[in-house]
Amino acid sequence: MQKRIEESIRAFDLRKVGFIVNELAKDSKSDVSKYSARSFAQAIATGHMRRQAMVSSDYAIKVTNLLTHNSLDSSTKERVSN
Repeated sequence: MQKRIEESIRAFDLRKVGFIVNELAKDSKSDVSKYSARSFAQAIATGHMRRQAMVSSDYAIKVTNLLTHNSLDSSTKERVSN
């Protein structure tokens, strides 16, 4: 992301990285790893499309819910921190 801010990487190249991470998510052996990878891929995508930040946040909440057995307190804390 720093390279994108410095304009030393093109949006096209950044998108390719995001696609690679999404492919890795498909090979995940657990939902936690799958949604974590998807959250990361969407975070990468914010380098060319800012609205992907919300999608990344949604996946982070999903991971939090999986790890805490849908704890309302935990997911609320995650929402506030994002």
